[in-house]
Order: sequence, then structure tokens, then C-alpha cells
Amino acid sequence: SVSSHRAYVAQSRRVLPTQTHHTAFCSHVMICLYWFPKILLCITVGSYSRKRHLPHAAAARATGRQRSDYNNTPLSPRQRTEIAINSPTKVLPSQAAYRSEAGSGFRLKILNSRCEKGLLQILNQAFEQAVVDTSIITAAMKTCGNNQWWGALVKVRKLQIGGQVPSNEVLQSTFLSALARCSRGSKFGNLKGRSKQIIEMGREIWSDASPNVVVLTSALRLCAAVEDLTAAEWAEELWNWAEAERHHRNGFTYSRYVEVCECYQAHLRVDDLLGGFNSVKWDADKRPLLASLVNYAGQHGNWRRANALWDRLVNQLGVEPDEIAYCAFAKTH
Repeated sequence: SVSSHRAYVAQSRRVLPTQTHHTAFCSHVMICLYWFPKILLCITVGSYSRKRHLPHAAAARATGRQRSDYNNTPLSPRQRTEIAINSPTKVLPSQAAYRSEAGSGFRLKILNSRCEKGLLQILNQAFEQAVVDTSIITAAMKTCGNNQWWGALVKVRKLQIGGQVPSNEVLQSTFLSALARCSRGSKFGNLKGRSKQIIEMGREIWSDASPNVVVLTSALRLCAAVEDLTAAEWAEELWNWAEAERHHRNGFTYSRYVEVCECYQAHLRVDDLLGGFNSVKWDADKRPLLASLVNYAGQHGNWRRANALWDRLVNQLGVEPDEIAYCAFAKTH
């Protein structure tokens, strides 16, 4: 009847709000329970160590960092596999002066920037509030490099120089890596028009502070990425510096220089360097070297060279191939 239907509707109106509020409350609780550990992890470990802040390939390479690279924060095995550290998050005493807590909010905003204009606006706000330090500039350079924002990267560097923000080893390495990524097109190949400017900027940042092994490997990676005569000349200067500083037997440095030589098709030089393979201090993984050398041979359309490198590294030197190496080798044929 009409009266019973009206009574039912009235009862529903009395019950539904309570149910709606209860459902909404439960939803909010579930959202908080889901996101709180992730937010806490982001704060304690460092927002720039999340995989979403890195390109896919870079995140895959960086996942294998040692436990000692993390802050003194207890992490579960699952959490450690979800984190990809591009640079160690543990702030050393020597680096504390370059990173202040006052700029932590700006660092996070910069790393989450979705466009060049937004990043530069946030950075200008940090300058206006006088909280800019080396870590904020480093975060901006990292974001520009990961997104290949060449124009913004150049402006960030100019803002650093104009604001007299000092450089350190972390900033040097980050900027060199960003230059390497910006030397590539959005899909494939190099952007030759900016090669000389990139190398000039790389040389400039190299002299800004006292470089270390990490900065050296980043500089050598840049030389391989640019593929220009000026980059090859600088790579030789870098290797001479490495030998003078006794860094040439470091596994990371050695791998990068061998890759540079193969990139420029200096095959005799590569073969000579591989002769000292077993005398290198291999703290680094050997497999990326195999994949990189074979990949360069494939890029040059030289399947015989790829076969020779595979035989030398896998069959003679005992390097165990991974999936990336197998894919690179398959592409050469």
C-alpha cells in the first residue's frame, strides 16, 4: 500500500545515512592503513629512492644496492625489494652541510614534479624562502634527467651558479647522469646538436668539487652516451686521472672505461683491457659489462664482434650471462 511504502522510505532515510557514514569511515580507515606504511617508508628512507622516481632500466640496475646504503631504519625483506636506490640514502657526516631539513618539503615536491614549468616554479619558491641547498638542486637535476627535461636542466644549473649553491660529489654525479640521459632522444639515438654543449657542461661540473670514483663512473658513462669526438677525448683524460689516482682497478671504473672504448669501436684497446680482467677488484656485478659490450657490437651491426666478446667474457673469463645479456646477444643476430 501507499502508506506502507512511505513508511519503508522513511525508515530507509533514517538508516541509510548511518550506513553511509559507517561505510565512509571504514573506507577512510582502510586508506590510512594502506598508505601510512608507504608514507612512513618514504620519509625514513628518502623519497628519491622510490622506483617511481627512476626510469625503469635505472630502477632495475639500482635495486641491488647493499643494505649498508640505507638509512639506519629497520626494513623488511619485502620493503627492501620495493626500493631502488639511485644514490645511497645514508647521509655521511661530510655531506650533512649540503642537506638541511628545512628544504625537505621542497625536495619531495621537486621529485614529484610532472612538468618542467612546475619544477622551476617550486625551485624559485625555494630560492625566495632562502632554503635552497645542494640537496634541493640535486633533486631538481635528478628529476630533469629522469624525464629528459633538457631545457629545465640547463636552467637549474644556471640557478645553481647564480645562487652560488655549492656542488658536492652527489650533485656532480647526479648532474653528469642527467646530462647523459638528456643526450638521448625521446625514443632512440643521440641529439647531436647538443653534444658539444653537454660535454662542456660535464667538464665544468667536474671541476666544481673534488670528484671521487662515483663521479668518475658517471663522467665515463656520459662520454659513452654522447658518442662524439670531444667525448672520446675527455674519456681519455678521465682515464689518465683514474690511473694517477689509482682508481683504474676499481670494478665500476674499469667497466665504464671498457664500455667507452667499445662504444667508439676501439676493439684492440678493449681486448687489451680485458687481458687485465682478473686483476680488477670486482665489488661490482660483472654481468652488466657483458650486456653492454655485446649491445654496442649489435648497435654497430657487428655480429662477429659480438660473438668474440661473448666467447671472451663468458667462456674464457667465466662471466655468467643474465636475461639482459642474452637479449643483447640475440639482437646482434
